[in-house]
Amino acid sequence: MLSKSRLNTFLAVCIVVLLVAACAVETQTAGDTAAPPAVEAADIHSEGEGNNEEAQAEADEHADEAPSDDAHQEGDDHAADEHAAEMDMHSEGDEHSEGDSHAEGDEHGVPAEALAVENPILATESSIAAGAATYTQFCAVCHGNEGKGDGPGAAALNPKPADFSAEHVQVLSDGGLFWFVTNGVPNSAMPPWENVLSEQQRWEVVNFLRTFDTE
Repeated sequence: MLSKSRLNTFLAVCIVVLLVAACAVETQTAGDTAAPPAVEAADIHSEGEGNNEEAQAEADEHADEAPSDDAHQEGDDHAADEHAAEMDMHSEGDEHSEGDSHAEGDEHGVPAEALAVENPILATESSIAAGAATYTQFCAVCHGNEGKGDGPGAAALNPKPADFSAEHVQVLSDGGLFWFVTNGVPNSAMPPWENVLSEQQRWEVVNFLRTFDTE
């Protein structure tokens, strides 16, 4: 039969063993209970990764829909081509305007076919002298001996007679000058000389008018 002291020691050991076992069970139970949140956290992480993948896929889709650099470059090239074409058209228009400025006679109302007529009378000393004689007889009274438009009859005229030394007169072709001598100048005191002077006389006058060119 055990002594009282040994019995107490045995009971103490049993109690300790029971407490250790109880703690072990409680620890395992707590571990089992805490495991699901860990799983949930893993699931949440997986779900987050899935969302990230979906967001990345959506971003890639938008990137595909966005205009590419090549398309933008193509648009720039097209705009550049249109601008170049516009510049070409503008340049062509400028050339046309320049051509009009050379056709000075058009501004004076001279028909193009009249401007193109060539002078059949060579500007020889004899033809110029004959033209000077005709000019002195019929033209100097208004246009002056030097062709400046300052003859004695010019004071009462409005508009004033033409200055034959002026550039806008000398720029005309011989055909243009002949047309004015023949048909006169509308709305001025310059009459048509077609029925007064022969064709040769009018061409000789044109040759003489060229001597007033001071350029």
